[in-house]
Amino acid sequence: MPALLSTYTRPLTTLATDCAEHHLARFVPLGCALAGQHSWEIPLRSLDPEPQVEIWATDRPLQSHTEGVDLCWREHSELAMGELRVTLDDGADLFPVARDAYARLMQWLHQRPGWTLWRVWHYFPEIHAGVGDQERYRRFVSGRHAEFERHQLPLSEYPAATVIGSVSGDLVMHFIAGRAATVALENPRQVSAYCYPRQYGRHSPSFARARHRRDGDFAQVPLLVSGTSSVVGHRSTHAGDWQAQLRDTQINLHTLRAQCEAELQLQSLRLYLTPQVPAAAARQQLHDAGADALPLMTLEGDVCRADLSLEIEGVWGR
Repeated sequence: MPALLSTYTRPLTTLATDCAEHHLARFVPLGCALAGQHSWEIPLRSLDPEPQVEIWATDRPLQSHTEGVDLCWREHSELAMGELRVTLDDGADLFPVARDAYARLMQWLHQRPGWTLWRVWHYFPEIHAGVGDQERYRRFVSGRHAEFERHQLPLSEYPAATVIGSVSGDLVMHFIAGRAATVALENPRQVSAYCYPRQYGRHSPSFARARHRRDGDFAQVPLLVSGTSSVVGHRSTHAGDWQAQLRDTQINLHTLRAQCEAELQLQSLRLYLTPQVPAAAARQQLHDAGADALPLMTLEGDVCRADLSLEIEGVWGR
């Protein structure tokens, strides 16, 4: 049976050989523009020797839509992938920005009865600006929490998610939503993000470690893994040692995947690195621990905690 949703990563220079008819989205790094409504820029600089493109595909014809100047998406009757872009004023408070952005997204979702959010990516600049609960990342977390609370969204429906500090002046959100029932997956090695103690902010981050299709059909909906870092329990580990953090992050990913009790193949991987981490060495450490040729996109950005040097997310399927 053809896959309902799948993804793969390849060099940008080879994209011309691909048929885009069934592409839900094509994600490219900053400055690597592509033609087409379904090509969206990740506002992060590529750290790969050759820029990569991450392609999300489906098995059915698609329609492209826009709503205003800030929301666009591609969909068929079972799923959609889209982009929401919010212009930020200098020093903007991320609480109302995140709350209003999610209000817009939830309104879009409610026009599709029975659909849920599966996966969301977020990018905005200066995520560590501000002190204590006024840090921009924490204000974003509280704004998202407020909107989920207003909609009485249960913990079991929290989407998988990533938040990365960007060089763009906008809040950029990419999302996947669909009709198929999915379940959240948590990592026994980590405290669920929505249960973090008060020291990490007034509200805990509202996301699941991963989501996959409820019936376990990974050929239809793959395992969508959130941004994962060197966190054990709720504490960051190995501050200042990116190599040890990368090893701990890989252990977290392996532990999470093992909860599926299924043989899964890696489809795509994003490695986010802070500027202090040597990209070539980090990629080599990943390659040494896995396959010779990983479907990898390497990007530069700030991670949600200042003591973390890197983050990894991925998609695993049949």
